[in-house]
Amino acid sequence: MTRTNEKTAKETTVEDTRPQWQIDREERDTLRNTASDYLMPDQEEALSIAIKALRNADFMLHEAYELDVDAMKAIDRSDWKLRLAFPGLYESAIDNEDY
Repeated sequence: MTRTNEKTAKETTVEDTRPQWQIDREERDTLRNTASDYLMPDQEEALSIAIKALRNADFMLHEAYELDVDAMKAIDRSDWKLRLAFPGLYESAIDNEDY
């Protein structure tokens, strides 16, 4: 790239013509994805276990309207893993329970 092209490239701005809500959504998604890149391995594992347990329990409840022992054990394990991986968040959630 020549000096003239570099100067023109710096001076040229591209206007984003998308609706503002799409721009805002993309910024939120980028921030969320960047934040998830900084999770510790045990936090990633805890979230993965919890997601799998929730999805399995949801599927079982939709299909059979009951949970088997393995699903209940998976939920218990994911609860324990989340408590260890995110102690501050876990405490905050427990303190704000609305049963």
